[in-house]
Amino acid sequence: MIDLSPDPRDSDRDNADALSAPRHDPVGVPPEKGLLPTIWPFPAEKAEVIISFVSRWSGPTVLAAVVIGLGWAIFGRPR
Repeated sequence: MIDLSPDPRDSDRDNADALSAPRHDPVGVPPEKGLLPTIWPFPAEKAEVIISFVSRWSGPTVLAAVVIGLGWAIFGRPR
């Protein structure tokens, strides 16, 4: 049978360590700004517009290439 009695650690509500914030490593001072590698800004909206444009025109472009390729293969080849 499962023991459903309360956990004895829960009864000690006056313990300051249990209620304090977690202790993490201290945040260090960042190095000089000139020493950090920089990435040129590229907004997400611009990336979304580019992806939308490419995905909008990739299907018709592939379809046209296939139709031209089949036309060349069937009618354009010398026999």
